[in-house]
Amino acid sequence: MKSKQEDKMSREEIIKYVNDLIKVKGEAYDRDLSPLLYEFFLRANEKFEWSRKEFLEKYQNFTNNVETLKIEYMEKVGMPSFWSGGMSANPNNKGIYISKKLIEKLKELPTNESIDTYIYMCIIDNLFHECLHATDIKKGEYGEIIQNGLYHSGDNNEGDTMLNEFANVLSTSLISSDKSMYIDNYGINFVNNGSYGNIRCPGAIMCAALDITEPQLAKLKDKGGDFFYEYLQNKFPYVDIGDTLDVFKSSLNVIFNASMKEDKENISLGLKNMIDAAINLISNRLENALSKGEDRKETLERIYYDIYKCRIIVKNIDSIYGLEKNNKVFNDETRLKGLELENKVKIYYRFLDNEGLYTQEEKEAIQNGENAIEIIESKFADDYIDLEFDIEEIVKKYYPQSNEPLNDNTELIEQIKNTILKQMPLQNIEELQEREQIEKNELQEENTSIMQKSANFRKSMKYENDIIHNVSTSKEEQSDIQKENQITER
Repeated sequence: MKSKQEDKMSREEIIKYVNDLIKVKGEAYDRDLSPLLYEFFLRANEKFEWSRKEFLEKYQNFTNNVETLKIEYMEKVGMPSFWSGGMSANPNNKGIYISKKLIEKLKELPTNESIDTYIYMCIIDNLFHECLHATDIKKGEYGEIIQNGLYHSGDNNEGDTMLNEFANVLSTSLISSDKSMYIDNYGINFVNNGSYGNIRCPGAIMCAALDITEPQLAKLKDKGGDFFYEYLQNKFPYVDIGDTLDVFKSSLNVIFNASMKEDKENISLGLKNMIDAAINLISNRLENALSKGEDRKETLERIYYDIYKCRIIVKNIDSIYGLEKNNKVFNDETRLKGLELENKVKIYYRFLDNEGLYTQEEKEAIQNGENAIEIIESKFADDYIDLEFDIEEIVKKYYPQSNEPLNDNTELIEQIKNTILKQMPLQNIEELQEREQIEKNELQEENTSIMQKSANFRKSMKYENDIIHNVSTSKEEQSDIQKENQITER
């Protein structure tokens, strides 16, 4: 039996495979994009922990789906001219393209820190996003798509569009971002470069309801839609996960499409549907939390965190989307539903801390959800102090955050400046200017020395032989003056 390490591709093997790919594709692959291609496969293999079999499958998918890898004007390959990049399935130009118009604009920017951000967003993140789509799409014998990210083989895949794109944005961040995954310490505000930013908040609410973090969703997407469905059905056997996901998927689609049209009414409708579905799922999780055996406290703490995460997002969602009056999402009804769930978590937790107060019959009734709240509260006085959860402690236990950057893009950005943008790094420009100034000063010193020696020579000749000097001085002086003028002009 092979060890776990033997089942992985080595860095050297991955580089060889990419070498072969570039060689086979020839001029169809832009050589300036080659460094990005190597980095994509190396990072994806590491972050998604591909086995040898998975790598070879992903590599074959990419080979089949990307005939062309080019920097091109987007309208020439049938895409909107304002797109920064995209993937085409058209047989005439099947491949991945980065906007040539965008590259031309980037070339006009000064070489400083600001351009690094644009290079990350417009080139690195953009290309990696499309590369992930290319490695996800697996086709059958007759060219039919049999796997594509979170598209589920048992469903009408048209409904999965924004769910898959949202997850792909997260997957891309894992292998492209040079920041940490979250910009807070509670795992709520995750890094987003602007791609599909209008579904960022509802996507986070969905993750909380499903009890998965954004990095988890990114990695689940990499394993495929069927694996994702099976994972969730096993996690929530008491829920029809297909129906639940249908609401999440349709809500994401509605919110995205309405946002593109600035349709506030449908944005509000999509958000309300997403929040209602999240509340229903969390409520179902809570009703089944006490029948989970040894992990019941952990289950309750995680549910409390998910409610907290949803509350923080929903509280700010109206201002984020500019929703007013009847379109507002955060209202007294929504707030009270959240408080009711939080209170129920505290009551259930109180029961676990005091199980000895209850008879076996009462325990069974509570675990089966039969008048659970009434039975639990019957053992406590009205002035019992409510339990308070420490969110920071819960995060440390179950959702540890790292402030370390996900990736280091320094070398890759410099390569892009020198190849794709044909720009010399600022440091090199400064060194060149300094070197040119030194050479100029040295040349001036050398010219001054030559002119001084020439003048001294003429002066000495004058005192040694006036006749000779007087006869020759006219041509000598003219020659010296011409030389001096040439040097000065240089």
